[in-house]
Amino acid sequence: YLYVILSIQLIVFIGVQLISINQHLLVGVDVGQGDATLVISGNHVLLIDTGPVYPGFRRSLLPLINYYGINFIDAVIITHHDYDHIGGLDDLLEVVDIGTVFSPSYLPLSNHHLVDSQVQFSFGKGFCRITSPQLFMIPKTTNNQSLIVDCDVNDTSFLITGDSDQSVELLAIRSGVITPVDALKLAHHGSRSSNS
Repeated sequence: YLYVILSIQLIVFIGVQLISINQHLLVGVDVGQGDATLVISGNHVLLIDTGPVYPGFRRSLLPLINYYGINFIDAVIITHHDYDHIGGLDDLLEVVDIGTVFSPSYLPLSNHHLVDSQVQFSFGKGFCRITSPQLFMIPKTTNNQSLIVDCDVNDTSFLITGDSDQSVELLAIRSGVITPVDALKLAHHGSRSSNS
């Protein structure tokens, strides 16, 4: 399984990192202690995690949303319900319309989709696949219930695993859920116990 990890191009999101996907953007947003990744592909927008409300959402993500003139987000994926990943969701709902909110636990929203297995949807000129680690029978710690998000947008692939630890990552590799990608967002804020 080492060949899979070695073939992944590692990208660490520090501050706001912009990676052009053939005139489209993959933006790692500095939300302080938390996560938020914005993907823009033509007229389509995807947000993976919202970071905490303050300073994350209000100081970093909201200005970015305003800068790009975003008033509709096709999908928001909450990898798990820890505050540093979901904290900005209520404020986000006040400023933009959202097509679907995906998460691993119930949310009282009419546009919520509970992910307890695997879901795939079209996004721009590509797709996103969201996998629940429940497929692997992982112990139910909050971090290890993080959704695995694998997207291929405009022929550029990227992987986000929330705060999952190495045990989830290795099971996902062995099961074929994690395959080689162009960009990897380090799990659990780059914690040494997260990526193998």
